[in-house]
Amino acid sequence: GSIAGNQNTKNNSYGKGGGVCVESGAFDMHGGSITGNAVSGSYQSYGGGVFVDSGCRFTMDGGSITGNTAGDYGGGVYVETGASFVLAGGTIYACGIQSGAQSAYGGGIYAEGGSVTIKGGAIRNCAVSADYGASGGAIYAKGGSVTMSGGVIADCSASNGGGIAAGSGAVRI
Repeated sequence: GSIAGNQNTKNNSYGKGGGVCVESGAFDMHGGSITGNAVSGSYQSYGGGVFVDSGCRFTMDGGSITGNTAGDYGGGVYVETGASFVLAGGTIYACGIQSGAQSAYGGGIYAEGGSVTIKGGAIRNCAVSADYGASGGAIYAKGGSVTMSGGVIADCSASNGGGIAAGSGAVRI
C-alpha cells in the first residue's frame, strides 16, 4: 500500500504527521511506502512522514519513507519523548525540513527524547537546509537515545552533523 501526497497544515497550532500520526498504540511497517507527504504549522511542525507520540511504538522492517518534509523537526520520522522507533529494514530516503524553517533539525529522524534503534535498513540523501539550527541531516538526537548496531547512513547533509547530531541525547554506534 501507499500513503502519498498528503498535507497536514495547522493554523495557530502544532502540526503532527504529514503521512501518519501514531497517537496511541503501535504502528508496524513491513512494506509499502509513505511518500511525498508534508506537515507545516503556524507554530511548529513535526514528522513529515510519521509522527510517533509519547507511549507509542513504530517498527519499520520494510518499505520506504521517501520525499517527506516537515516545517521544523523530523522530515521523515519524529519520535516524541517516551516513544520508540526501530528501523530494522527498509529505507528513509530524501526526506528533509522545508526551506525557510525557523528551526531545522533531523532531516531523516528527529528524536525529542524517545528511543531510536537502528538494526538495519538505510537512511539516505536526507537533509536540513542552511536555515537556523540546521542540524542532523540523517538524525538529530535532542534527548533520549539513538543506538545503531546495523544499517547505513549515507549522503545526508546539514550545517551541523550531516549524518548524526546530538543535543543532550545519547548516541551509541
